[in-house]
Amino acid sequence: MSHSINQHPASQTCTFVAETATLDDLSAYTDLEIETAGQLTSTTCLLKYMEWLLISGLLLVLLAPLAGKLSGWPQAVDLKENRNLAQRPAVGKTTLNNLPHAVDQWWNDRFAFRTQLIPLRESIWLYLLSAPGKLYVRGIDGHLFLNPMPGEKYHGGQNSTVLDYLGIHRLTAEQLSNWTDYLEGKSAWLRAYGIHYLFVIAPNKITVQERFLPNMIRTAKGKSYLEQLREQVFPNLTQNVDLLDLTPVLLTKEQETEIPMFSRTDDVGHWNGAGFHEGLVAMDKRLRRHFPDMLPFPNDKFDLRPSANDPTVFSCKWKNDESVHAAEETIITFRSGEWTDPKCSTADGRKGNLVLFSDSSWKAFCSGLIFFYPGGHSAFPYQWEKHRHADIQQVTFNELRCIVREERPEVMVEAQTERALTIPSGIGIPSEFRHAARFARGKPVLLWTINEPVDMFGVNIDEIVIDGDAFVLNATNGDPALGTSHSVQVCEGSESVMLIDLDAPAAGTFQVFWSINDAFSENDSIKAALETGRNVIFLPNPLPAGEKYRLRIDPGTAPGKYRIRKIEIRETPPSQQLKS
Repeated sequence: MSHSINQHPASQTCTFVAETATLDDLSAYTDLEIETAGQLTSTTCLLKYMEWLLISGLLLVLLAPLAGKLSGWPQAVDLKENRNLAQRPAVGKTTLNNLPHAVDQWWNDRFAFRTQLIPLRESIWLYLLSAPGKLYVRGIDGHLFLNPMPGEKYHGGQNSTVLDYLGIHRLTAEQLSNWTDYLEGKSAWLRAYGIHYLFVIAPNKITVQERFLPNMIRTAKGKSYLEQLREQVFPNLTQNVDLLDLTPVLLTKEQETEIPMFSRTDDVGHWNGAGFHEGLVAMDKRLRRHFPDMLPFPNDKFDLRPSANDPTVFSCKWKNDESVHAAEETIITFRSGEWTDPKCSTADGRKGNLVLFSDSSWKAFCSGLIFFYPGGHSAFPYQWEKHRHADIQQVTFNELRCIVREERPEVMVEAQTERALTIPSGIGIPSEFRHAARFARGKPVLLWTINEPVDMFGVNIDEIVIDGDAFVLNATNGDPALGTSHSVQVCEGSESVMLIDLDAPAAGTFQVFWSINDAFSENDSIKAALETGRNVIFLPNPLPAGEKYRLRIDPGTAPGKYRIRKIEIRETPPSQQLKS
């Protein structure tokens, strides 16, 4: 019994000790739980704060452009894009299908902070990541090269200069044919009016300063857009097409003088002031071949100075001239209030009329004649009595015709930049150019000259007389007709195009007949519409090949005086063969 009594307290003691330890553990666990719960509560609150900060930050980033836009802050800076920003879409005039895209374009061009964020993006890509940006590629010695990616167009439909250098643009046979007809046809059409046409190309920076490209790009060089034109279009043009590629001019200038024609980083989409000056001088020299009496190049009006901070940047300034005045633009209707607007000038004591259609390379504002602002001007206002400078992409063919017919300029210059080479959409390649191009490449088979009035006979026409550069006849009624003792023959496998240059007393119809004998019929004839005044018509003439034909020409359908400067027929290859 004592044994039991001695064991029981021990048992109780053990139990007591065990129970006491359990309570202590529970107390410790409760304290840990409370402490942990407190920590979790703090962490949860912190996460919630961070979550709200993240949401607020995202909302701030998303809404800042809208808020900035509504408040008009910050002020935009000039990104030197030289293009018209997308206009606010007119809800009533824009179709529902096009409205989302139009709104997107407008917003992308005008959201607040845009002019701050775009340079920041490029700086991060170029300098922090050492990678090509979406607008530029960084080359040797810090040189930047314009490189808008597809979908990130710098201006209109311009080519990405680096991708173009790598040969991304493969011109089709149709595109090459279109360029041939545009240059040849426009030149021939203007020449028929007595207007000299000069087409000028200002090269890209990448073309002139290829040596500054990264080696990995230089080793992957392909055929550029311009190089394809040089190889497959320019050699096929007749000698009458006056084409000036300024690439060798600028290359030679840099090699001989070490004066850079493009800046290292400032507005690398265009040449610098030195390049602009060289382009103007070269254009002046080319025009003197045809107009030796042109006034001298106005070097006294042009001030060119290198920047003290960057020797590749040149400031150029024109000087004012009190004898040069603003003139009203009465033909080209395009008005934006910006640099693309057409501007006209007149100059006291000068002679002649020159029209310049160009892109932005020839419109950099360099002070001088302030009425050209904000577009700037070339040397021509100082040299010609009348001058028009308009954007090549903002003129229509009908406006071009009006300038030619109403103002009759002596010279028309079209100056485009390599990265923007394009057949202007407003002008296109009208049938007048197509037919004129065929005529220019043809072989003469008939030419009525002013020295041969005795070989002509007329019906309902008074005596035919020579007057200056034309022969003049007076139609006694509305059905005058001219015939000649000459015959015309087109070889087998060929076609023919006729050029008619005449002044008509009234609107009407020109018609030419052909016959083996003198039995002329409407079935063997072709017509063309006439306007009052001067008409220059290139008319495809479906003369059957292989036979000799006599011609009858009805100069119009109204009585009165007709002045005929030229009637010529040329034999040409078939039109389908020309396209192939």
